[in-house]
Amino acid sequence: MFKLKKQSMIVKISLIIILSIIYAFGVTCFLQPSNLVSMGLTGVAQLVSHFSAISFGVIYLVLNIPGIILSFCKLGKRFTFYSVLSILVVTLTSEILSNASLPASFTDERIVNCFFAAAIMGFSLGGLLKIGASSGGFDFYCLYAFKKFGIPFSYINMPINLLIVAVSGFVLGIETMLFTIIYIFIREIILNLFYTNNQKVNVWIIGEHLDSVADYIHKNIGRGTSIFKEVRGGYTNSNKEVIMVVLNVVQFAMLKEEIYNINPNVFIFANKTYDVIGNYRVNK
Repeated sequence: MFKLKKQSMIVKISLIIILSIIYAFGVTCFLQPSNLVSMGLTGVAQLVSHFSAISFGVIYLVLNIPGIILSFCKLGKRFTFYSVLSILVVTLTSEILSNASLPASFTDERIVNCFFAAAIMGFSLGGLLKIGASSGGFDFYCLYAFKKFGIPFSYINMPINLLIVAVSGFVLGIETMLFTIIYIFIREIILNLFYTNNQKVNVWIIGEHLDSVADYIHKNIGRGTSIFKEVRGGYTNSNKEVIMVVLNVVQFAMLKEEIYNINPNVFIFANKTYDVIGNYRVNK
């Protein structure tokens, strides 16, 4: 079991590094050369970098520090570790690419840069979120608000991104703002192909002595559970317990990351849920 978990962690860390390099490549080689502005903290770092002598990578790292502290205290050490790894890789890769002997832009067509930036960053960010990490930024605050208060990501992200788009139009011109809107629209479509926070999964956990698992779900993920105490295993003919819980994909990634540390003998499976009606809310 230990070897399997160790191999799984190595694969996950490798994927985070690869996806973060791809993300930084999209920002440095397609987004910035055309003065296109990304969403979230990446966009804020771009705007600050545009009017200062400080590089994007350094600003991006510094702006992420408060979110990293919040994540470490409230979202879990492992998620924070993976996210910090992504932030450091993005910072380092951005610095290397900015100082490398690369052409100022691969193409002079802003619309081409717009499409490639959206495709590259949508794919890489979706991949990071899918495996239970993030590229940092406002994701930390959105995840905390969702976990603590049940506030959907879009309620926080949308006003911030609208403000960033408005500032980009005021500072960099209306044409840049229009291209930025196109970029955001395409990126969101591609991101949703790989990841959607609104996707719910129905998770079944089968095993013995599952109180500690249920306790973790209640306290760390903030979801209620249904627990079936008397279930008989058809193959073993032994008594089992079953936990049923509906999670979003971020919460499911958190559960998969920790569950075998809590109870290494559980059997877990999940299926996508088309809709959830009724008492689906976050425990305060």
